[in-house]
Amino acid sequence: MTQMPSPPYQTVENGSEVNQNILQGFKATKPWVRLFSVLGFISVGFMILAAFFILAASMIGSESLGMGAFQGIFMFIIYVFSSLLYFFPSLLLWKYGTAIENLTNMASIENLEKAVDSQRAFWKLIGIFAIIWIVLAILGLISALILGVFAAAALV
Repeated sequence: MTQMPSPPYQTVENGSEVNQNILQGFKATKPWVRLFSVLGFISVGFMILAAFFILAASMIGSESLGMGAFQGIFMFIIYVFSSLLYFFPSLLLWKYGTAIENLTNMASIENLEKAVDSQRAFWKLIGIFAIIWIVLAILGLISALILGVFAAAALV
């Protein structure tokens, strides 16, 4: 009688089993998670750097650039706020990558749960951002339509 191949599971210290295919999937995902996390942090750095250049330019040469100090400060605030919007998803991706590393170093149900929970937290934040963006886009469209109607009425 032929012997059945062993199942693709790894038994861990608490007697539970983690599927090797799941571990391989997480392991293959980790470099991409880290890449996008690092790219996000680099984007944050460039945005903050740009914010300070805009602020300095508005303070030093506001007349030659056609930009007043108020506009420079406003743009500085917008860039810093935008960089925060990039920072938190990048941080959650980094934590997800760390959870994947912990899982692949020590396969346990607890580490698997942490990795999946880290992924959930990232996608929850992205979902919230998407909903906010859609609502703001709709409000912006409605505002543009209303302002257009008022502008057209003022011309008549």
